[in-house]
Parts: sequence; C-alpha cells; structure tokens
Amino acid sequence: MVAMPEATVVGAPPAARRGSVAAGLAVATAGAAALRFLWLGRQSFWIDETVTWELLHRSLPALVLHGIPNHESTPPLYYALAWGWVRLFGWSETALRSFSASVGTATVPVVFLAGRTLAGAWAGLAAAGLAAASPFLIWYSQESRAYALFALLAALSLWLFARVRESGFAGRTLWAWSGVCVLALTAHYFAVFLVAAEALLLSFSVPRRQLAAALVPPGVTCLLLAPLAYAQRGQAAGLAAGTNLRTRLAETASWDTTGDLRSTAAWVVVAVVVLLAVILLLERRPSACRNGLAVLSLAALAFALPVALALTGHDFVFFRNFIGVWIALLLVLAIGLTGRRLRRLAFFALMMLIGVFLAADASVWAHPNQQRDNYRGVVAAMRASPGTIVVVYPAWDAAPLEHYDHELQPVAAPNPLTVHQIDFVGVSSDFGAWLPPAQLHLLVPHQLRPTRSIAYQHFLLHHYSSLRQLRITARRLEALATPRTRRPHIPPLGVLIQR
Repeated sequence: MVAMPEATVVGAPPAARRGSVAAGLAVATAGAAALRFLWLGRQSFWIDETVTWELLHRSLPALVLHGIPNHESTPPLYYALAWGWVRLFGWSETALRSFSASVGTATVPVVFLAGRTLAGAWAGLAAAGLAAASPFLIWYSQESRAYALFALLAALSLWLFARVRESGFAGRTLWAWSGVCVLALTAHYFAVFLVAAEALLLSFSVPRRQLAAALVPPGVTCLLLAPLAYAQRGQAAGLAAGTNLRTRLAETASWDTTGDLRSTAAWVVVAVVVLLAVILLLERRPSACRNGLAVLSLAALAFALPVALALTGHDFVFFRNFIGVWIALLLVLAIGLTGRRLRRLAFFALMMLIGVFLAADASVWAHPNQQRDNYRGVVAAMRASPGTIVVVYPAWDAAPLEHYDHELQPVAAPNPLTVHQIDFVGVSSDFGAWLPPAQLHLLVPHQLRPTRSIAYQHFLLHHYSSLRQLRITARRLEALATPRTRRPHIPPLGVLIQR
C-alpha cells in the first residue's frame, strides 16, 4: 500500500517524486476505503451498536438532553452527525456504519499530512499505509460508534500540532488546532489526554500567552462537558468492571497491533519492527528525530495519564479509548522506518508490519469467532416458537436479540405464564471475570427436559421443552439461571417471551 522509499528514487526529478508520492497516497486511500467498506453489513449489530441505533430514532433534542446522558458514555458530537447521516442514507447495518467507514477512510490522507509535516513525504506515505491496513482502525471504521470519528480528529490535531511546532510562532494554524481540539473533546472524553499532552509540548515552542489564549476554547468545552461526563460516569465505569487493569493493558497492546490475531509469530514480527523503528528514529536527521521523539513523548503521556488515574481509583482504561494514541504511534513507526540508515532493511520491516496488519484483517473476515457477536444469526438458530421463554445472560444482551426478532419482548406481567419451552442464551464474549455460561448451573423446572444445546459463534444455547404446558411465575423465571457460585460480578439476567 506504500510506494518505494525516497532512497530508491534518488536522482529522480522532483516532479517525478511528487507523482510517486501522490500515486502512493491514492493507492493507500483507495485500499483503506476497500478495507473499510468491504462487507460493511456482513456482521450484525452488536450490543453497543444497538444502543446507537435506538438512540438515533429519537428527536435530536431528546437524543442530546435525555438519550446520551442516560444511556451513553461519550460526548454528543458523533450522535449529532450520525443522526443526520441515517436520515439521508438509511438504517441498515451498512448505512449506519458507512459514516464511520467514511471518516475512517478520510483519516488516511490526514495521517499522511501529519507524517509529511513531521519528517517528509515518505514518512507521511508510510504512515498512511500503516493507517490504511491497521486492523484496529479498520475494526472501528466498521462500527457505528464514536471511535472512528475520534481517530480522524486525533489525526487532524496531530497534523496541526506538527505544523505549529514547525512554524514556531502562533497564528491561524494554532487557532485551527484549538478548534480541532474542541471537536475532538466533543467526540470522546479521552481526547482530553491527547490535548493536554499536545499543549504541554507546544508550551516549549509557542509563546505562552498566545498558547494560553488558544487553550481557552478547549478549556471552556471541558467545563461545559463536565456535567454530562458526571452523569455518564456509571456507564463509563462499567467498561472496567470484571477485569483487572493489567489484563486490559495487555489487551490494549494486542488489539492495537494485531487485533484478534492471536499469533506468537505476528507479535514477534511486531516487536522486532517496533524495536528497529525506535533505533532508526534515533539515527534520523536532527529535525525528524526531534519530531519523532516529540510525538512519542506525546503518545506516552496521553497513555500514562488515564493509567495513572486508574491507579487512583478512577478507572476508565479500555483499549478502544486509546485509538488517538495509536495514531500517534503509527506516525512514530513511519518516521523511524523511512530514514536513510539501513533503508532496505527498514523498507522490508515496513512491508512486514503492513503484512501482519493485512493478515489480521483477513483473519477477521475468515473466522466468525473473531467477528462481532452475531445476534442476527443466533435469533435464526434459536427458532423460537410463540410462547417460548428466552432467558438471556447477561441481561444487556436481550436488547440486540429484540432488535433482530421483533416478536421477542420482556416479561413484565405479574401473572403466571403458560409455557412449554425455555431457551437459555449465554454470550461468552461478554463475561470477562464471570464464570463461562457452560459452568453455570441452570435451575430448570424438573418437568422440562434438555432437547438440544448449540455452541454458535460466541453464544451457547440450551433448549428445554416439555410435552405438556407449565404455569410459571415471573419470579421463578428470574431464578432460572441463577448460578450456584459465590463469585462476584455475576451479571443480571434478562427474561423475554416470544409473542
């Protein structure tokens, strides 16, 4: 996805070199679009996307004033933009996700601009190739959530940050950076760590008074968002429930680089390439080395700040929140791998890293277990008949099942129900520290007998039926899947009935 490095076309006229860079960028951007739009609707909505779909059906005032504060953990910018998008393009998986795919594709040329400003056109082209193939960026460019938009705004802020440092004085670029920071903050709360790191580094090259003036809009934005963030604190903290910080930091390293490709060989390649990139970064010309180290310091600070907060008890660390940091790290890798020292080895390492990324992308397409929870498929596998009780654990996974089967509805009536069939649906990918569904002791009425069990993608389905009708109360239904264990964090259960 990238053209040959500059050293391979030494002696070529500047126009030819510009043409090579433009062609390489066009290939990287086209490849990024293909990887993001390909089979965009193949996977069903997972639970968070179902929340997005439901919220976007509200009026815009109801969405902003009630939906986002009560049901979300991010600021409103993505939802405001997506609200208009679906009313133009539709409500299907492809239509809703196409907004993220579009901004994800647009991130690639912005990353090129940032890399070019930091260390030249070939660094920009290498960064664009890495961003185009990155499984982490592709995954969230195919999801109807705020992360792809955050990545685009993070890339824009890094580009403008590099331009401000390059100019060494305040001007329109500084105010453009300030405006992008405001947008980033209204897209995702973790933008505050990126903005803080950029502001700290800019304080060494920009007059303090002018930088302070440019920081007023982001500062006011933080104050305005503070009540919303406080109202959403429960939803945000839920991401960290059930797993320890060390596990989530390991997931961050894994997901950022190889996605769900659990290959020791791939991780070894990534580790070797990263080490080589850092070594070669130190060998680059002084300006490129300084810029690379500045972005590396920025990434380290934007990563360390939320981790430090987590250690004080304010734990919101989750790998996808670091998507802005990942953009910065791609720039560092690109700068290190496009210098003049060991240029053939560096180019080979760059291609190997892109190859690992593409292998991880292909693995997701080929293996359903690496894809999003397939609620559309599990509804078809259940084949629930009218009157069937469906017990869902954990309870929050009942919403996407209702999304794909409109005949399912929550059991709310206090009167006993007459049933002859009960299906238990467990979503193993949601459990974390909870016991896996296979180990849960299901307290089924003795009149019901197991007729089939299915392991489907991330789901376990247990089907029980009886030849005669049973009368069962709602309270009894809630106890059906109560686990006989003293372990904490056992999730609540959802109980639905097929109309």
